[in-house]
Amino acid sequence: MSRFHKPATTRSVAYESGLDDNKGLVEALRRGDRAAIGALYDQFQPLVERTLVRIVGAEPELPDLVHETFLGAMSSVASVRDPKALPAWMMRIAVRKAADWLRRNRRRRWLLPIHLPPDRPSVRTEMDTDCAEAVGETYRLLADLPVDERIAFSLRFIDGRELTEVAAACRCSLATIKRRLSRAETVFLKLARQSPVLREWVDEGQRWRRP
Repeated sequence: MSRFHKPATTRSVAYESGLDDNKGLVEALRRGDRAAIGALYDQFQPLVERTLVRIVGAEPELPDLVHETFLGAMSSVASVRDPKALPAWMMRIAVRKAADWLRRNRRRRWLLPIHLPPDRPSVRTEMDTDCAEAVGETYRLLADLPVDERIAFSLRFIDGRELTEVAAACRCSLATIKRRLSRAETVFLKLARQSPVLREWVDEGQRWRRP
């Protein structure tokens, strides 16, 4: 499989080349500027990795998905109409790559995937056993959801995105995303309240506390 490789250029070199704004960055990418490729990676790697890990968990294939996302971005940069929307555009590509991966691995069950912010890898070792077990169980239950509903649930309730952001990332209407979230939430709560691991976490939380 071909892989995206960040050129051996530094962030400072890229910015000195006039790539410190998204319009300039998009124009440089369209020209095939190698410094622009490095600048794109520097700017959006945290967003891309965060989006992917929230949806699929900390899978071994996560680095491949990050590379696939940037390869997809480079191959479709000509489609960018509004440079100001570059973050949302990158997020949509990441969501699409995550969806493709989930559909390829639909029958796979996760042993213990842990969703972590990409800027704090040490959290994995600091996470207590109960919390790690709850996170693993959460992703095992999410594996039972349809892919579109799992993605909506992950972006909304794990990543904490606004409804409008989730709808944009999934390229669907607000009404559609609300329906997906409603179905996903209903199924997840039913499963979670049957789980010895998640029952207390769900019932003691603010959103899903029993009346």
